[in-house]
Amino acid sequence: MNSRRPGGGVLLVAGAAILWSTSGFFAKAPIFDDWEPFVRVTQMAFWRAVFASLFIVVLVRNPRWSWRMLPMMASFVAMCWAFLQALVNTEASTAIWLQYTAPVFVITGSVCFFRESIRRQDVWFMGTAFTGLAIILFGQMGIASTAGLVYGVLAGVFYAGVILSLRGLREFDSAWLVFLNQLATTIVFFPVMLSTEVIPSGIQWGYLAGFGIIQLCLPYLLFTHGLRRITSHEASLIVLLEPILVPIWVFLVWRNSSDYEPPRVLTLVGGSIILLSLIVRYTSEMLQSQSRRNSIPRKPDSE
Repeated sequence: MNSRRPGGGVLLVAGAAILWSTSGFFAKAPIFDDWEPFVRVTQMAFWRAVFASLFIVVLVRNPRWSWRMLPMMASFVAMCWAFLQALVNTEASTAIWLQYTAPVFVITGSVCFFRESIRRQDVWFMGTAFTGLAIILFGQMGIASTAGLVYGVLAGVFYAGVILSLRGLREFDSAWLVFLNQLATTIVFFPVMLSTEVIPSGIQWGYLAGFGIIQLCLPYLLFTHGLRRITSHEASLIVLLEPILVPIWVFLVWRNSSDYEPPRVLTLVGGSIILLSLIVRYTSEMLQSQSRRNSIPRKPDSE
């Protein structure tokens, strides 16, 4: 893979979304069933940040500080906090889809702060993607609490802040940026974790380590590298793969668990629309790029 080309950036961000989507595999593991919901998400938020920090710190090569990193760290911690509250106050599927209202905030920020242009295919894709999102949220009407909906939208706002901040810090070491975000999360969530008076044990440690390294740390490395090749709003659209894949992993691994809840029909319909629009969007771009390369006249071979 040639990550210097835009296509390489797309693949990096798509890879990040796929790894992020394994959150359901770790979060829904039956070995955590004896933890109450708030304890479960609090412990997971803290310990996955701890393991992610320990893993990523050895990859840091050029730690340089800038005050511009503070908005990134604050946005990341706030995103984790808001998403945690959304999980506590509403269903997980609702929380994650509300978090993915982020693209509209990313597009606004991209135009205002980075003067990035919006292409016609991006507008078409946004309209199609949010049609799918509207269908999913319509299926949650009367089920999700108001607090859960508010926290979910806030998670989307702060998620957009993380994306825009990373975009503006492209000259810094990717591993260093990821480490700072995880370190800030660890520090902020430490007193909250202590208040639960619960300590993981046995194989729970293995799942938490995998949660931090596989689901959190590695994808943020891929995502940060990918943002150096493509625009912020384009990246925010590609990662819509994550909420589509989350219920698939959960079904494949934990469908026989006693607390398994299958996705609602409207969630499947809306997710399918988003996935289809994603495929059409990038297949069209790849074909156009190939056509442009083929139209470039080649120099005749020297005799």
